[in-house]
Amino acid sequence: MVSKKKSVYGKVDRTWKRRWVKRLLSGKDTQATGQLRIGDGFCCLGVFCDVYDPKRWRANEYKYSTTRVSCSVIPSPLMKKIGLTELASSFLVEANDSKRWSLKRIGRWIDKNL
Repeated sequence: MVSKKKSVYGKVDRTWKRRWVKRLLSGKDTQATGQLRIGDGFCCLGVFCDVYDPKRWRANEYKYSTTRVSCSVIPSPLMKKIGLTELASSFLVEANDSKRWSLKRIGRWIDKNL
C-alpha cells in the first residue's frame, strides 16, 4: 500500500487549482506585490481572484486600486469555498512579496503542494 503524505498546507479544490496554475504558468500577467491587484498587475492570490470571477473587481468584492492602499488577501469565504488554508495563503504572500518568486515558480509550487 502506497501512502501519500498529506500536505501541511491543505488541498485546494482540484478544478480551481488547475485553472489557477494554468494562468500562473501562462506568463500573461504582470506581477504585483503588496496587494491582490495594482492596476493591471496581480499578486499570485490576485491571479486566483481574477480566474475565479473577474467581475468582482468591478463590483468591489475584491479590493484593488491603482495605489497601494488595498487588500492583500483573498476574502475568507472564498478561501473556505476553494479549500485554501490560512497557512497556504500566508506562504504564498511571502513567496510573492518577500521572496519575490515569479508567478511561474509559485504556480509550480501550488501544483506540487496544494
